[in-house]
Amino acid sequence: MKSDDEEIFASGNWCYLRPIRASDAGLTFEWRNLDRAMSLGGAPVDVESQIKWISTRPESELNFIICLASNDIPVGMISVIDINHHHGTAQTSRFLIGEEKLVAGLPIAVEAMYLCYEKIFLEWNIRKVWGFVASTNWRMIKWQTFLGMKKEGIQEKQLIVGGEIVDAVLLGLTREHYLGYVQNRMLTMIRLMERKR
Repeated sequence: MKSDDEEIFASGNWCYLRPIRASDAGLTFEWRNLDRAMSLGGAPVDVESQIKWISTRPESELNFIICLASNDIPVGMISVIDINHHHGTAQTSRFLIGEEKLVAGLPIAVEAMYLCYEKIFLEWNIRKVWGFVASTNWRMIKWQTFLGMKKEGIQEKQLIVGGEIVDAVLLGLTREHYLGYVQNRMLTMIRLMERKR
């Protein structure tokens, strides 16, 4: 549960992002081993290995739990990694909604990405966000491009997913494109989903 002194990375109307902690290992272990999470690669083999992973994250990356603002229930995870202030770039990664039934019909996924983008582009003044997605993860590719990321290329035979060698699809979003188009699109999507409730 959220406490008054707990560090909150970003907060919206529907969800907030807080740093991941070792006590989240049991839950995130379950999420990472869902069938639809297979494309993320590197799923932990047990809770202990997930605790170790959480405890050994470098300072160059930030890993968050997505929690419902209404009741503090954890529903997913997202990371910002490879933060490079010299080049003005950062990578969004490990995005996963673990509790799909709890967020059905809610703009949680869109708002979580929006909160990350607002921090990255407006507070940190990063000029570009990028990421790569396994070519077999068509659902994530479709969703990210729908939100406004652009396909920038393919790294052939780059990843191993489920024992199969697959391509990595490179995606990118500049600050200019975010501020000129994507930001408003995401806010509109959130408002439309709110009206349907």
